[in-house]
Amino acid sequence: MESNYHEFIVDLGIYSLKLSDQGELKSPMAAAIAALREGFYKIADLFAHNGFDEESQESFEKHWMAFINHTAFGPPRDSIDKLFCLAKDGFVRFIFSEEPSISISDNSLKIKNSYIEKEFNYFIDARIPKGNLKLKNNLLFERMQKKGYVREIVNGKYENGKIAVQKDGRLIGNINNALIYLYGIPTDGTFLQNDSLSRKINNFSDEWSVATMDRIAEKYSCRNNKMECIKFSNLNYINLTSN
Repeated sequence: MESNYHEFIVDLGIYSLKLSDQGELKSPMAAAIAALREGFYKIADLFAHNGFDEESQESFEKHWMAFINHTAFGPPRDSIDKLFCLAKDGFVRFIFSEEPSISISDNSLKIKNSYIEKEFNYFIDARIPKGNLKLKNNLLFERMQKKGYVREIVNGKYENGKIAVQKDGRLIGNINNALIYLYGIPTDGTFLQNDSLSRKINNFSDEWSVATMDRIAEKYSCRNNKMECIKFSNLNYINLTSN
């Protein structure tokens, strides 16, 4: 029932929060989640650049990836504390104990499962938006694909709508040797759950900047305020702001 399920989730959440306070060295649940987190990093190494065969990749992406990622990492603890404060006071309610179906009319939408049906006037999708070439939900990527700048990842017969990039984050496509690098969310599909920008994990900004400076160094040395340029082939770095 609706009320019982909400109370169950709140009680389970409070119990889990108390266990997490003990830390990974004392709480069995926290230790298990920590092991899952470290395992996820290993999976990410195997996954990068289609390390799975097509059947394994499809199964993992559709049935395992989201659950493992959410369990191993989840939102920050401060956010969870705030959420359950709202839940305890009834401002946030957990009412759908099984995955519901959604039907949309002109003025509202209905969310329904075997136990409960609710009608709503507003729906807020607060998930991180991720481009999908098959769904055509990103206008920039769609235009780039039409021009041949972007290619979809293909692993055997399995296609997931994600953008193919090289190991350094460089875009794969008919881009006439241009330096176009992707970073963060657009590289999901080649790299596992690459939601955030990081200096330690998949930091393609460094690769882009080095490649850009190398290309500049091969062609030009710009000096004086007039930006008079001459050929200069063996230069590792150019300070474009100097006199």
